[in-house]
Amino acid sequence: MRLPFLRFRPLLRALQGIHRELTRMNDIREMEIAHTGLHFRPAVADTSGKEPEVTYTNEEADYFEELALEMGKTGRRDPVDAD
Repeated sequence: MRLPFLRFRPLLRALQGIHRELTRMNDIREMEIAHTGLHFRPAVADTSGKEPEVTYTNEEADYFEELALEMGKTGRRDPVDAD
């Protein structure tokens, strides 16, 4: 079954126009709200300064190590932790 899409062209144009206007209205509203101090769009991150330091922690290994310590299957490795 073939539908003549030419009949839907005015409807599609109307829907595209509505979409454009709604997008425009949304941008205007966000600007008004941002003027009062609220921001829906996240602020741009400040990338000036030195690079942040990242440390890696293997949380799964830590969990199993703490679980073994709790169950008494292993002893403490560090004498400082024995307090």
